[in-house]
Amino acid sequence: MIPIDEYERLKSLDDLQERKEIYETLQTRKNTPIEDYVSYEDALKQAVF
Repeated sequence: MIPIDEYERLKSLDDLQERKEIYETLQTRKNTPIEDYVSYEDALKQAVF
């Protein structure tokens, strides 16, 4: 077991890392040319259920 303050610190670091990953993903997607976009309908066709 770890002290609650240590748990909260670790949780905070984990949340920060997750936000950083989301930000980086969004930055990459912003630079995606519109020609590379996939329509919702085409994505559904490719999806495996």
